[in-house]
Amino acid sequence: VAEGYVKGKGYTILAISALSKAQIAGGTAKYDAADLQTAVYTPTDVFIDVTGIRFDHADVSVIYNGVTSYYAGISTASDWNNYVRKNFLEMLGWGGMTPLTSQSYSGDADSFPNGEKSLSIRPATEYTIWVLPFDEGGKYADGDFITKSFTTPDITSGAAFAAPSYTVTDLTYGGFTAKVTPASGAYKTYAAILPASSLSADEKELVTTLVNGDRHSEGQSEITVSANNYDSNDEVYILAVSLDENGRYGSVLKEQVKLKQLE
Repeated sequence: VAEGYVKGKGYTILAISALSKAQIAGGTAKYDAADLQTAVYTPTDVFIDVTGIRFDHADVSVIYNGVTSYYAGISTASDWNNYVRKNFLEMLGWGGMTPLTSQSYSGDADSFPNGEKSLSIRPATEYTIWVLPFDEGGKYADGDFITKSFTTPDITSGAAFAAPSYTVTDLTYGGFTAKVTPASGAYKTYAAILPASSLSADEKELVTTLVNGDRHSEGQSEITVSANNYDSNDEVYILAVSLDENGRYGSVLKEQVKLKQLE
C-alpha cells in the first residue's frame, strides 16, 4: 500500500525474491541484475480491468474514483493509434458532445461503455479501452486519456465438431436462404453465403472470414443466412463452422448451391 503519490506521475515498482535462511546461513546469498523485477505504475482516478478474454469476448470493469463525468470507448489498437484519438479530440473541439456520468461499468467489451454494441470482438486483435475525464475548461491533450489494452487469442483447429448441416429454401435466380444447424456441443456457429471469388484455399483463413463476418448463432440455435445479389451463372457457396469457447473450430461446411437457371 502506498500513499502520497501524485496522480498522472509515473512510478517504478521494484521487487526481488527474498533469500532463504539456508542461503544466508550458508553464505551463498547473492543477487544479480536479472533477479530484479520492475513495473511502471501511474496513479489515476480511473481503474480499468479486463478479464475473461476469449477469441470473441472480453469482460470489462471500470471504476471511477472522484471522476463524475467522462468520455469512454473501445477500438482496435491500430485504429486508436492511427485516427480515433485524434478524431475524438477534434470532435470535442467542435462541442455538443455529452459526457457519461455513471460511476462504474461492468459488462462486455463489445458493449462498452453504455450497453450499446459498438463493435464485434475479433480473434487475434489488439483492442484499446480508453477513458477521458471531463474537463470544465474544455482543454484536452493526448496525455489526458487513460487506456488499457488487451489482445484476443487466435482461433485454432482441433475441435471434434462435425460440419454444421443445412437446408436450402427460397432458391431463386439471384440467391437463396439457408437454414444452418450447428454441430452438437458447439459454443457458436458462424455461417455465410459467398461467391467462389471470395473463398480462400486456406481453411483457417476461411474460418477467420466467417468469424469476422459475425453472422452467428449460439449453442444449438439454428442460424439463417440469405443472399439475393447474384447472377444465375455465378458460383455461390454456403459456408459454416462450429467453434468451442476456446476458439477451436471443427470441420468446415463448404458446398456450392446451384442457383436457378434462366431458360
